[in-house]
Amino acid sequence: MAEQNTPKLVQDAAEPAPVAPPTPGLDAPMRATAERLVAEAAEAAPKPEPPAPVAEPPSVTVSPPVTARPPVAAPPPPPPPKPSPPPPRRPPRACRSRSNITDSGLDDAMPLAAAADLIKNAKKVVVVSGSGISAAAGLSTYVGGKDGLYEKARKRYKLEKGIDLFGWRFYSERPRDAQKFLAELAVAVQKATPTPTHRALVDLERSGVLMRHITLNIDGLHAQAGASLWDGSDGTTVELHGALREVVDCENGNVYALDDEMLRRIRGGRDAVDGKDAPRDALRVNGSKKRPLDHEPPLRTRFRVLLYGDREHARILDGPQALQRLKDDCGGADLVLFLGISFEQSASCEYLRDVAAVVQRETPVVLVNPDAECLYTAASALPRGSRADVRSCVATSDELFGAAV
Repeated sequence: MAEQNTPKLVQDAAEPAPVAPPTPGLDAPMRATAERLVAEAAEAAPKPEPPAPVAEPPSVTVSPPVTARPPVAAPPPPPPPKPSPPPPRRPPRACRSRSNITDSGLDDAMPLAAAADLIKNAKKVVVVSGSGISAAAGLSTYVGGKDGLYEKARKRYKLEKGIDLFGWRFYSERPRDAQKFLAELAVAVQKATPTPTHRALVDLERSGVLMRHITLNIDGLHAQAGASLWDGSDGTTVELHGALREVVDCENGNVYALDDEMLRRIRGGRDAVDGKDAPRDALRVNGSKKRPLDHEPPLRTRFRVLLYGDREHARILDGPQALQRLKDDCGGADLVLFLGISFEQSASCEYLRDVAAVVQRETPVVLVNPDAECLYTAASALPRGSRADVRSCVATSDELFGAAV
């Protein structure tokens, strides 16, 4: 029976052998032997290795695919601020624009030699001159920056605008200050001498080429150079704004030649002429057909200089007749020159507009100024579509007449 049970025990050795239950019918020795054999077989049988622990897969965090992005370029630096244009010497006019200049033809300045040829070939010339032609004589221009007359007046009398000193309101409120400032200009004028331009204009007059010369200057250098002055009837040069070399009696219209004693009195804050201490026969009086002499003693005198808004303009000059002469002469001229004018004052722009309206289409109107900026203000005076042949020459008047010799 033991041999019969052995194969069964060997066969089951691979599994843990259970303890055999008591076999019925075996005696105690046989049962002990069987149990011993079973135990030995169990020990001899190879023990199964415990199953290897199953390694858990490592925890992997799956990230979404990353799309490669191009590097973000740094924003470009802001462009440098554009430099501000220099401020104009006066506020720009509403009609000042590039199109005005292009339409008028002022954007292309003519060569100096070409402008000089126009003078050489001209037979009837009309000239309108400003303070620029006297700059070479050492006299200040009106708008010459810190050295200009307007700026000097503004600082001295603490005015908002220096041009106000040359207005009727300032004169009516502070007549002594207004006359004292003009007296200082008169002192500077006495030291000045005519420029090549003044002498060239006299030569044009004597040769019969200069029909009319309208000057806005009050320095009297044209008369000093030998020009014939218009007195309302005769004379070529019209001092449209008067002259510092004369004083006028505001009551009767008498005009007196300025002398040193008059100038001293004015600078001292007194009237230029006093009938009590200046005998009538000692005064050199300038009369004309338009300004006949009144033999009454002078009452109130002032420089014979036209002010802005002047309420005594009739005592200075017959302006309307003078301007009509300008228009009449320009209608028959073959060349019109504007010399040394900045066109910063409305009056000069008005004169240019009047000339452009009456001049013949084939007659050149040449603006001569060393500062090209004046073209912008000149263009503002011309109506859009003007048929006048207006040109520009960037030069001084002395350079122009020097090239015309």
